[in-house]
Amino acid sequence: MTTTKTPKIKETIKAGQRWHRAGEVLNADSTTLADLSSMKGIMEFRSQESGRLLVSITHNNGIILSDGSGTYNYELDLSSAQSMVFNGHEMILADFFIINGDIAYPVFNLQLRIELTQTQWQPLAGAPTIPSPDLQFLSLSTVIPIATLDVLGGITRQQVELLIPTSPTLNDLGGVTQQQVEELIPPPEQHTNRVAFVGTSLVQQCDSGSTASIAYSSKGWFRWMQMLTGHICDSPVWSDRRVIVGWEPSSIPNKSRGFYGFNFGVSGQNIAQILARKERVLSDCQTAGVKFIIVDGGTNDMGSKTKEYIQTSREELCNYFISGGLTVILLPILTRAVTSWPIGGTARVNAAWINQRTREYVKTKLNCFIFDWNEHWIDYSNVNGEPHTGYSNDGTHFDVKGAYSIGKGLADMMMSILPAPDLNNFSPDNIFSANNQFGNIAPNGYQYGANGRKYDAMTGVVSDEWAGQIYRGAMTVVASKEVAKYGEAQIYSITPSSAPATLLHRTYPSDRNHNGDLAGKWVVMEATVELSAYAGWQDIHCLIDDVSAANGLKTSSLSNTEGTFPNEAMILTMKTPPLLLEPDSIKLRMRVNIGINGIAGNPVVKISAIKCYQVDDPRVVYGIGN
Repeated sequence: MTTTKTPKIKETIKAGQRWHRAGEVLNADSTTLADLSSMKGIMEFRSQESGRLLVSITHNNGIILSDGSGTYNYELDLSSAQSMVFNGHEMILADFFIINGDIAYPVFNLQLRIELTQTQWQPLAGAPTIPSPDLQFLSLSTVIPIATLDVLGGITRQQVELLIPTSPTLNDLGGVTQQQVEELIPPPEQHTNRVAFVGTSLVQQCDSGSTASIAYSSKGWFRWMQMLTGHICDSPVWSDRRVIVGWEPSSIPNKSRGFYGFNFGVSGQNIAQILARKERVLSDCQTAGVKFIIVDGGTNDMGSKTKEYIQTSREELCNYFISGGLTVILLPILTRAVTSWPIGGTARVNAAWINQRTREYVKTKLNCFIFDWNEHWIDYSNVNGEPHTGYSNDGTHFDVKGAYSIGKGLADMMMSILPAPDLNNFSPDNIFSANNQFGNIAPNGYQYGANGRKYDAMTGVVSDEWAGQIYRGAMTVVASKEVAKYGEAQIYSITPSSAPATLLHRTYPSDRNHNGDLAGKWVVMEATVELSAYAGWQDIHCLIDDVSAANGLKTSSLSNTEGTFPNEAMILTMKTPPLLLEPDSIKLRMRVNIGINGIAGNPVVKISAIKCYQVDDPRVVYGIGN
């Protein structure tokens, strides 16, 4: 069916040296070079002993595919793989594939022996013979007709997932073994802490955007997970008022979600509508280097589609993301109160069936996990399996306590699979100035001193360049200080009145002048907030207000004044979405907002490590949302 020219080594390579190959792939039944310019290439290096992937080079990063107008149509240059870690690995498997759409074609498969002074290339069983490594400065040509590759052992993405080689002739061509098929189509370069999430309103409502503000939501389970883990995930959103066809919340024409970023949820969507967006979601994830994607879907189909259709569609969505190189964290169908799904009704029965099928599906998949948010949602003392009282205000969606519970459960999972977060603690002298525009814009971020301002019914001491102010309602407050892990902490001990009230820990003076140095720049604010156990905490967040700009926005770490926090002590790393300051911005307003609902108790809040700083344009950093 085809002929194969003998590959030859271009140069003898010693350990650590550069290695370069140029070769050709021909059209079927022809001696002409195939046009590979629209295809992609990948070369992988694995430990023969463990099968673990050590490093790969990818299209336009060590691999060049051309249109065949020259003397060869592919080049491999390992000098781009500067991160190769071969120490301790004597035998390395090297595989080169050309990928055309959903088909990966093995071009060659070699065995690399690492020696002290010389690296030798030898074929695996059945592969073309490689000359002795003492041949130098010769050319390499490997010929595989593109048109016959399916017959000769081309591998589809679905077959890769199932670990089923397509043809007994695959190894005869120097292709991969069954063990190697598992990672035949490797993911793009990824950042292991970048996590995206896609689905329905249960996802979209983790964040909120309007013409006046951008914010993470107190009803967002994903955002609670981030605050409880020190923002272990790099998963921001930012203000974006565009209307994207197919992404309109509740299918309302000309309606915008108000943000863009790693939250790909759209309220009201059924599973077919989510599937219709999968190409854009995957493309954005691959561009942004996302490693994990959390998948929700099917809850809005329960009354109109069969359970088999819903589960098949959920699996199709996950298979698509997995084949694109992502690791999927699949969510079951979230149960509802009986006011929404009656006991014995079709929706409730179908949800139970789908959730058990989801567990069986995950068992068969590589790079796929389940996070059972129902475990942190259902009241198991309730014979109907309804959500805990206070976890939802409508029996379907999250209230603050429900979002917190699920976020706390997800935090345990994410801390077990992700690297520790970067706490990004500035040196105390890293202060914003015209010559250091990436320093801390917030004054006295580590809360030193006791010469700040006190307002209203407040006694005690407040940190330098900060003020304590009762902004709304009535309460009695004693301000004090203590040594914190980083610098000092500002403490407010509160005696509530019988009505809701708000305390501000804000800069003094209220507006900080940056003299236009930050105009047109992006900024973020962080603060560590420690809360005592108290049943009446609500509306607690840090905030930046582009107050001097005519069309300035606000960015908040945790919006939504409805619903109280759970009655337990917690330490939260609060962080706002990135905010683009307007061209006429001159001043910023920065504060930590502390709300209570007035219930009796002895609430205490400790605030420390406040940072406000410039960041690069997230649309450029992640390559999406333009």
